Amino acid sequence: MTVNKSVTEDFCPSIVLNLIVTEPRQSLHERLCNVLMWSPLSSYTVLPKQNGRVAIVTGGTRGIGFETARHLASLGMHVIIAGNEREEGAAAVRKIHEEGTEGTAEFVFVDMTSLKSVRHFVRLFRDRALPLHVLVNNAGTMMVPDRQTEDGFEYHLGLNYLSHFLLTNLLLEIQYSSHGAYSQSKLALVLFTYCLQEQLTASSCCVTVNAVDPGMVDTALYDNLWTLVQLLKKPVAKILFRGRVFRKV
Repeated sequence: MTVNKSVTEDFCPSIVLNLIVTEPRQSLHERLCNVLMWSPLSSYTVLPKQNGRVAIVTGGTRGIGFETARHLASLGMHVIIAGNEREEGAAAVRKIHEEGTEGTAEFVFVDMTSLKSVRHFVRLFRDRALPLHVLVNNAGTMMVPDRQTEDGFEYHLGLNYLSHFLLTNLLLEIQYSSHGAYSQSKLALVLFTYCLQEQLTASSCCVTVNAVDPGMVDTALYDNLWTLVQLLKKPVAKILFRGRVFRKV
């Protein structure tokens, strides 16, 4: 997925939030336009046309998401408004088209609290063989009562982060690497361990948390690797653990 920086750098959430707080009498559209014009992250006073490009905006039926979709369409983009309110989605598309914008908009249903729905959305998008130039992960919620998504995640975490993490990675179409997948999973475990230990220490808990990452050892973990690596694991392990009792785990 290629991201056009001249477009995406201007949609800075922190700047949008500051304008909303400090200029309450302006409409949301006026505030967003001010962000686009005065954002210190961009050297553009007026954003260039984006004719023929495709954008996806989650939560684009209202609020900041709608104004973002509206502006992208005005630049000539085809904007896919992804949301879970069909009537609101149809109204948003109709409003954008009634303004006589150079681009186009359409609504596609996706429930960002459901990882199954996110996967279905990506399959539909891929089936159309469209390019993707801009992805705006905007959908979110705030301060809802204690509840879980259908996948069992805390609601804020599931909607605001996990679903967008999945959406982004599915759209990137990164080729699977078993080595990369293993490395990422172990890194996640190590970082989780560090974070958990800090929390336990701060709460004066006497529990010590450990993560195992010993390097090359003679275990069955290497059974899925190349023959050469399997042959090397025992002599290398003996060098690393010289002087220690060594046996196959």
